[in-house]
Amino acid sequence: KSLKNANKAASQLENAPANEKIVEIKIKDGTWKEFAESGREETVKTNFKEKYPDTELRIEFSDGVKKQW
Repeated sequence: KSLKNANKAASQLENAPANEKIVEIKIKDGTWKEFAESGREETVKTNFKEKYPDTELRIEFSDGVKKQW
């Protein structure tokens, strides 16, 4: 669900007249390990970043790990 929300937010920013576009998500009940093991990191790299290359995605997981793409 978090990646659907990220895509929706990024699509809203797509035509925004901003120099820096950032989507930030805080996950309350999921760890970085779970995210990585489920293959979602690869989905971020292949889907989100290909579709929205000018938008930075930041995710903070419930275990305190922060990642950005």
